[in-house]
Amino acid sequence: QWLIDNKVAKEDVIEPVDRRMLEVLMGDVEHLVVFFYDGDDCPDCDQILQELENIDDDTDKHGIHFVKCEDDEFAREMGITTVPALVYYEQRLPSIYDGDLLDEETVLEWLIRQRQEDTIENINRDILFKMVADREYLAVLFYKPDDDESDEIIEHMERIDDDCGDYGVQMVRVADPLIAKKYGVREPPGLVFFRRGRPIKYEGDLFDEEEALEWLTRPENMELSDAIEKVNRRMFERLLSRSIYLAVLFYTKQDCKQCDKVLEELERIDDEADGAGIKFVKIDDTQLAKQYGVYALPALVFFKQGDEGEPIIYAGDLKKSEKILDWLINQKDPSLDKIEDVDAPALRKLIENSDHLAVYFCE
Repeated sequence: QWLIDNKVAKEDVIEPVDRRMLEVLMGDVEHLVVFFYDGDDCPDCDQILQELENIDDDTDKHGIHFVKCEDDEFAREMGITTVPALVYYEQRLPSIYDGDLLDEETVLEWLIRQRQEDTIENINRDILFKMVADREYLAVLFYKPDDDESDEIIEHMERIDDDCGDYGVQMVRVADPLIAKKYGVREPPGLVFFRRGRPIKYEGDLFDEEEALEWLTRPENMELSDAIEKVNRRMFERLLSRSIYLAVLFYTKQDCKQCDKVLEELERIDDEADGAGIKFVKIDDTQLAKQYGVYALPALVFFKQGDEGEPIIYAGDLKKSEKILDWLINQKDPSLDKIEDVDAPALRKLIENSDHLAVYFCE
């Protein structure tokens, strides 16, 4: 805070920071640009700094805080393997400048664009590996620098960057042909979606951003294998419009002693529900829950597409998964609770066509 409120007395000087100060700034400052350099082994750094100091005041006017850091070891820990490097951070997410650091006007234009427009962050392979490991959903556009086709596709992808964020998908871009090839993109540009570290290559039209958005947010691409899928409000609305049968567990991470136990119990029937054609998800959104009449959490709600009635709230014990599964299947098709009454010709046909059949004969 002291750095922000009190500029160094000498005019047009970029503030030097150490590791600890930079970590604090990255947590507190929404728009931050850092010049990483090695003061002992960088013949061009003095000239680069002189050029960058000419735009320090301009970045301040746009709400971008400018600092320099001489700790190249810390830079490597942050995924910045080559110095000097200029990195823009927005809410701790990095974007690396890949142009001429001696061209101050171009640098300033780039920084202002990062600050004011919806741009896709440009990262290197080391930051990519960190993000693949840390992010649940990550979309990576592999591109060629100074390539007209790549530039046009980047513009298309930037139109859906915010929409991806609404679904919890972080989008970045990488110019690294070797890493692109590793993930199946032999001739960039190409798009790869990482779901919990597992890559899925996009085979559609990169010039059609709506098609790309639909693919990235497709439920089967986003779902997790061994757990009830967590969704946000936007994802829930999309599922609600597309799923014929949808079971939603409303829960909260705050002050809910039962939620973890209920989740553990319900995950035992997730596969069975899916096999019965019922999509099962969970959402931590108390305001959305109230819209459907849920005021006490956790709560299980069943939605049936085309049903004019209200969604149905489960009134039983949420710790008894088998009873819940029976209830879900019954909500899907209430007629399953009744034994079908057939005559002799119908029974003969059933015997001929059924692998397994139980018949109750009665008067």
